[in-house]
Amino acid sequence: MAQPIFTTQENRYDQEILVFLLNNQWYGLNVLKVKEIIRPMTIHMSPNQNTMVEGIIRLRDQAVPVLNTYQLLQIEEESAKYFIIIEHGDKTFALKATDVSKIERIQSKDMHIPDALSQEKDAFVSSVVTFNEEHILYLFDVEQVIHVIHPTHFEEDFIEEYQSERSRFSLVLIEDSPTMQLIISEALRDAGYEQITIFTNGEEAWQYVEEQEETVDLCITDIDVPLLNGFDFTKKVRNVPLALPIISFSSLHAHVMLQKGKQVGINEHVQKPDIKQLLRTLDTYLVHQ
Repeated sequence: MAQPIFTTQENRYDQEILVFLLNNQWYGLNVLKVKEIIRPMTIHMSPNQNTMVEGIIRLRDQAVPVLNTYQLLQIEEESAKYFIIIEHGDKTFALKATDVSKIERIQSKDMHIPDALSQEKDAFVSSVVTFNEEHILYLFDVEQVIHVIHPTHFEEDFIEEYQSERSRFSLVLIEDSPTMQLIISEALRDAGYEQITIFTNGEEAWQYVEEQEETVDLCITDIDVPLLNGFDFTKKVRNVPLALPIISFSSLHAHVMLQKGKQVGINEHVQKPDIKQLLRTLDTYLVHQ
């Protein structure tokens, strides 16, 4: 079980990352998204037609899809020593890993968005951590993986209500996953929330909110984002203090979000990828006020 995180002080870590190996390259996952690590099990055929789903395993009477991580990243396949079991919202799946190394403690300020070349090469990487010239860690974009396997759809009949009222409000979205940026922004704009300013890290979002506080009506933030995580972003806003509504939209466990979110001043938490509930929450704080 992970140690308590997001209790950041100066020179303290605020994220714990499970480090695993694929084809001589190190990758990482936030430990709060990792349910467990197991030895490989027999993989059975799956009705899922996606070629990246290798099959399913039976884990304590639960059918868990196994994703071929090597195929996802388009790298040469090796013998997997471990399956990493991931929990993301209401979905559970397994990632194949050549090896698992350790838990690395990092600070959000050390996370950086990959450049265009890296994004083209590694579409499933959300950010990069460089420890030294020989030690580079790529953080896995779980949202992108989920979207490839289970594409997110949004129902048009739900979003038509209140469209004109929603257009009056200005939102800030903090999200480092390009996939989730697109899904969230397209859904909200289709629903009428047309004024959305998007940031990939909390530091730039904070600078914008600090300068434009009178024009921003609400913030939506993921938590494990680069430079300034969602909790520390919220603390900065509340220390001003600003009464700006802040909604966390994250796949981290609800009990973590509710406890720590309340402490730092987050108004509401919505579990990814429930965009319909996110829209209802926005309407509660904006349209229905």
